[in-house]
Amino acid sequence: MSSSDEPPIFYKYYPIGGLVALQSRCLKCTRPEEFSDVFEAFHIDTDPEIFAGNVLGDPLYHIVADPRTGLPNADWRSKFREWLHLSVQNYPGFRLLATSLDPVRNEDELKIIREGMQAYDDQNPHPIFVLSLTESWSSATMWDTYAGGHTGFTMGFRSEGTLFTSHEWGRPRKIFYQDEPSSGPSEVAKWRRWLIKKTDYQHEKEWRSLFFSSHLEEVASNLFTRKFVDEDLVEIIAGVNASPEFVDALLASKPTGATLYQAEVSADGNIARKPIHRD
Repeated sequence: MSSSDEPPIFYKYYPIGGLVALQSRCLKCTRPEEFSDVFEAFHIDTDPEIFAGNVLGDPLYHIVADPRTGLPNADWRSKFREWLHLSVQNYPGFRLLATSLDPVRNEDELKIIREGMQAYDDQNPHPIFVLSLTESWSSATMWDTYAGGHTGFTMGFRSEGTLFTSHEWGRPRKIFYQDEPSSGPSEVAKWRRWLIKKTDYQHEKEWRSLFFSSHLEEVASNLFTRKFVDEDLVEIIAGVNASPEFVDALLASKPTGATLYQAEVSADGNIARKPIHRD
């Protein structure tokens, strides 16, 4: 199920060397333990319907946030205990993931959670990987940071394409930006660890897809990629400072149905674009 504010196109920025991703139709995915922001270790789901279902056979509990405060509702502990009781009945002898009721109070506890998650993932035959995306193609900061100082490119993928719809967990989830980490059952929250970042990063307008290694291709030791088909790719945008030779390489590598654009600086100083047509 997609979020109501999901954009029609998701973008992935690359420097010049990222041309191989376009040529191979493969996108690199990242282990959550490689993320740099400490808040990414913890999250409380604010939309229970988006994540309805089971994770690795375990029942998945949802804590609904109060829309006025963004914090869990006052009765979440009693609701959690009800769920836990029913889960024990429904899954006799099965080890439950959601067993902790203690909130995370500081960065030391977040580090402990992260170490525990890493240990779990190391033992898991299907480790978790994340594909990071953005809803913005015109962010000067993103072009500068992730596209080699505007010399690279960004690819725009159809939100309803097979890249995101061929597996239920591949659906992009929106990143939440906030000043303080959320609190709640740490074992529940470990499934949400990739969806919270500090407000310092809110310019990224990031979304993320979750994949298990079984959904990906291992191209090197612990290096996994997610394949996409030509129909998934809607458009490619070359950076303002992209060389004519690089634009030609993009043109030669793009699918027939995708449009190639050249980014440019508009009169008001913003990033604009124009289509490229060459015989």
